[in-house]
Amino acid sequence: MECILAIDQGSHATRALLFDRDGQVLARHEQRVDQYESHPGWVELAPEQVLATVRAVVAEVLPHATGPVTCAGLAVQRSTLVAWERSSGDPLAPAISWQDTRCSELLKRYARHAPLIHQISGQPLSPDYLVGKMLWLLEENETVAEAASRGDLVMGPLASYLARHLLQDAPLIADHSNAARSMLFNISHGQWSRALTGLFHIDPAVLPKCVPTLAGHGLLKESGIPLTCLCGDQNAAIHAGGEPPDNQLMLNLGTGAFLMRGVGGHPPEEERLIGGIAWSTAQERRYLLEASVNGVGSALRWLENQTQTELLRQLPDWLHEIGSPPLFLNSIGGLGSPYWRQDIEPRFIPATESVGRRAVAIVESIAFLIHRNLQEMNLEGVDGIQVSGGLSPLNGLCQRIADLSGLPLHRHDDPEATARGLAWLAAGRPGHWQGKPAGRRFRPASNSGLKQRYHEFIQRLEQDVAAKP
Repeated sequence: MECILAIDQGSHATRALLFDRDGQVLARHEQRVDQYESHPGWVELAPEQVLATVRAVVAEVLPHATGPVTCAGLAVQRSTLVAWERSSGDPLAPAISWQDTRCSELLKRYARHAPLIHQISGQPLSPDYLVGKMLWLLEENETVAEAASRGDLVMGPLASYLARHLLQDAPLIADHSNAARSMLFNISHGQWSRALTGLFHIDPAVLPKCVPTLAGHGLLKESGIPLTCLCGDQNAAIHAGGEPPDNQLMLNLGTGAFLMRGVGGHPPEEERLIGGIAWSTAQERRYLLEASVNGVGSALRWLENQTQTELLRQLPDWLHEIGSPPLFLNSIGGLGSPYWRQDIEPRFIPATESVGRRAVAIVESIAFLIHRNLQEMNLEGVDGIQVSGGLSPLNGLCQRIADLSGLPLHRHDDPEATARGLAWLAAGRPGHWQGKPAGRRFRPASNSGLKQRYHEFIQRLEQDVAAKP
C-alpha cells in the first residue's frame, strides 16, 4: 500500500510519521529540539541541530514503509527566523524563535506605519514575526551584516532553511503560510510586498522565493520522495480532520495557543487580529482569521522552572479541587492578540506561595485570553470549537473554555493532529479523510465564579495596558 511521510518540526521536538492512504499511522519517531535563553526575552535554536533531528527521524521511519512512499509534507514552527550564507547554506547566527521578543524596542520606530503594515500583510506590528528579527540581526550581528554587504545573505523562515538542505537542487523557497508570518508579505497577492520591504529597508534579494503551500517543491535527498506540502505547523494541525468546517473554530493548544477560523477566498480585515493562509495552490488560496496567545505551555514551563515542579502530572487534580484561584496577568512571551504588547509584567493577584493555586491561575488565564480573542472575532455562524494540541488533554482547561464561550468544544483525542493534517494536505486533500476524529465533547455549563474572575482579569489587564500607552 502507498505511504505518506509527514515531518512535524515543532518548538520542542521534531517528529516523523508514516501514514497509509487511509490515514492510519504505520510508524513514528521523535527527537527533542533544544532551546536556549541566554538573555531575558531571547529564545534561540541551533539550525544545524534542528536539521539533524529532521534527518534522523525520517531515517528511522522510512524502513517501516509497507509500500512506496509517494509523497511527503513538512510542517515547521512558524515565525522562527534563520539567516544563512547563500553560497554554502551554513547558518550565520542562531535561529531566533517565534517566542523571542528582543526586537520590541526596535519596532517602535515603525509604530505610525502599523495600519499600513496590517492592511498589506494582515499582521499587527509585533516582535512575534520575522521582520523585526531580521532588522535586529542586520543591526547587531556583524557576521550577518557582512554577508549582506557581499551579497551572500539569505534570511527566511526556518521552513526555508530546512527546504534548502533537505531537497535536491537546494531551492530557496518560502511557502505562503510561513511567508505570511513576516510582516513583509502581501497577503492578497501572495508575494513579498515592495512597499513593506521598502519601509523596513529589507533587500528583496535576501528573501526566498514565495511559493504555494501545495506544490511540487522538489525531491528529498537520499529517498527521492516528492515534497508536496510545505507549511506552518498550525496550518497543518487544523486539517487533522480534513477541510475545517465553516461553522467551527479551530484551537491548537501548545507552547502558544492559536485560534483560527476559515474565511474563504478573501483575506480577513479585523484590525487587531491576524490574517493567515490555510493552504494555497498555484490557482487558489484559502484564508484564515487568526488569534494568538503566547503564554500557554510556555507559561506553565515558566512556573515549572521557578518551582522545580512537574505541573502536568498534578494539574488535573488541582483544576478539579481548587475552585477560587488568584488571577494571573499572563504576559509570558508578551501579550498576543488583541493587545500586542511587550511591556506588561506577569503577576499573580493576590500573590501566593501555593504552587497548585498558581498553576490553576495560569490555566485560567489561558482560558481568559482565548475568550477575549473569541470576543474580538466575528462568531456569526459559529456553533463549536475543535481543539487539539499538547495541552488539550487538560479537561479542566477545555471545560473552562466551553463555559466562558458558551460554545461546545470537541477535543481531538489524537496526539498527532499536526502530522495527520500534514499528511492529508500532502496527499492532495483526499475526501475519504473527511470527518471529525474520535474525541470528547465539552458542553458549556453555568460557572458564575469563573465568569466573575474573567471580568476581574480583563479589568486588571486593561488597566495595566492603559497605564503604559
